[in-house]
Amino acid sequence: MPKLRYYISGHGLGHASRSLLILRTIAETAPNIGLEVVTNAPAWFLSQNLPSHVSTSHRSLDVGMVQSNSLEMQLEATLERNLALIKQSSLYVHSEAENLKQAAVDLVITDIAALPCLAAAQYGCPSVLLSNFSWDWIYAPFAVDMPDFAQVVEWHERAYAKATLALRLPFHSPLDQPKQVFDLPLVARLSSTSAMRVRQTIGLEPKKNLGLVSFGGFGLPRVDFKSVGLLEDWVFLVEADIAGQATNFKPLPNDSLYQDLINAADVVITKPGYGIVAETIANQTAVLYTSRGNFREQPLLIEGLERYNRCLEIDHDRFLQGDWQDALKTLLEQKQPKESIAVNGAQVAARTLITLLEDLGKIGR
Repeated sequence: MPKLRYYISGHGLGHASRSLLILRTIAETAPNIGLEVVTNAPAWFLSQNLPSHVSTSHRSLDVGMVQSNSLEMQLEATLERNLALIKQSSLYVHSEAENLKQAAVDLVITDIAALPCLAAAQYGCPSVLLSNFSWDWIYAPFAVDMPDFAQVVEWHERAYAKATLALRLPFHSPLDQPKQVFDLPLVARLSSTSAMRVRQTIGLEPKKNLGLVSFGGFGLPRVDFKSVGLLEDWVFLVEADIAGQATNFKPLPNDSLYQDLINAADVVITKPGYGIVAETIANQTAVLYTSRGNFREQPLLIEGLERYNRCLEIDHDRFLQGDWQDALKTLLEQKQPKESIAVNGAQVAARTLITLLEDLGKIGR
């Protein structure tokens, strides 16, 4: 049985959301391929989004971005952890290469840790990047004020250059380290349940508007939820730990798929992250967003939102004060853009990876 190992960054849930969808599509399309996942994404998220037969290992092979909450980055901690990773990288690479050998892995995919590219090269199998950005590109601007980031950037560049191919998602940075680059359509989970049915299931009154508060599992800084609670025409789905802070808050239901909640919502309140941007575009749900700071990916995502979806920015002060009413009203009055984007990226990515295994002679055509 040919074997594919998929490394997924645990930074937020966007990497896991798109990559697990691709893995599920491969499992459905080519059940004869053995699938393994290595990630530090939450176990509950894996269990919700992966077939039970897919092997999973909990390991962290990249730093990503250290954050105190969804809106605030910790650059010093990010630098320190990267330097520590680089210092031990030869040991990690050797260990991971041996693990690939023992498991007889035929193809490595990474979204978007760099170290697996080095391990695959040492072991002797091809590796594929799948992302809309690479960490060297994210880190590069920080080297202006924090020169030690230059070492981190250079290490990531060298590692990514070992990859055989990049499957590049929309709203992307150059991501051109491998010699071969293939552009994908949008990878996003689509709802298969009507908005009306979901709204009835959660007990939403017919005349109420529904907001989905989505911040990628990092938590929120202090928001004046009492002010949000004054929005009598709105009900907001929120994480369980803050559900009691306003009378118009409901905890996220455990029995609903997240893409169904996105589709059922009138507005998603969030910060620009790839997963939520892709899935709001795919399900045509309006987005009220606040900035996540100096994160280089953000302008690319906002450009995509503005081109393909209804969206509006709310500044940090108004967001934290709970002064959402005017922005929400404006969003409800916006018209959907006429331009659309293909959302079958999971199918295209799965077919590309299966074909790559075929070309390697690991599975019959």
